[in-house]
This record gives sequence, structure tokens and C-alpha cells, in this order.
Amino acid sequence: MVRVVIADDMHISRNILKRIVVHDLHFDLVGEAKNGREAVELCERHRPDIVMLDLSMPVLTGMQAAEIVHRDQTARQIVVVSSQAQHVLTDRLKELDAIFVMKPYSPKQLVGALAKFTDGEPR
Repeated sequence: MVRVVIADDMHISRNILKRIVVHDLHFDLVGEAKNGREAVELCERHRPDIVMLDLSMPVLTGMQAAEIVHRDQTARQIVVVSSQAQHVLTDRLKELDAIFVMKPYSPKQLVGALAKFTDGEPR
């Protein structure tokens, strides 16, 4: 079972991600965070296969959390969701070997981003 941590400061966005991850993909949701610091702590505690981070979060941004998770190798894959598609941002995410999903996204887009895990072939 693929273990996932979801982090988004907006409750409704977390619920959408949770529905897709748990119900559509049948992954195991091991934690939900409402800020970047909580996401980092959940990754340290649970060592998930995937951490899904919203870019704009309080305490630590999604990018700051992604950098810590990548550095500490506390998740196998980082997925960042955002409505910001700045070139500098996408370049930095590539350096972190993170997957970027643009908001608003469809369940099909999110499932496509995680297809390697659903096929048993992590990135």
C-alpha cells in the first residue's frame, strides 16, 4: 500500500486531495497537515511514499517543506500543487525531483502524476 501525507492550509483542498488519494487511488493516508511544519513532522514520523504539498502554506511554505523533506529523505516522492507556475519555481522543483501539479487540477491529472506509484514503479 502506498503511504501518503497531504498538506494544505485549506480544509476543502485537503478533503479533495484525500478523496482522490484514498478513494480513487486506494492509497493509505497516514497524515494530514495544515502547514509546512506539520507536513515535515508527519514525514519524519511516518516516512511516507508520497508527500503532497500545497505551495502556499503558513509556518513553512510548501517549497520550504519540500526542501527539508528532500534533504532529510523522509518521503520517497514529493508532489507540489499550486496555482503559481513561475519558471523559477518549476526549475527548483526539478532540482528536488518533485512532481508539479497545477491548480485547479482534475482528479485525472492528479492520478496521472501518481501513475508510477499506482503501477508499482516509483519515480
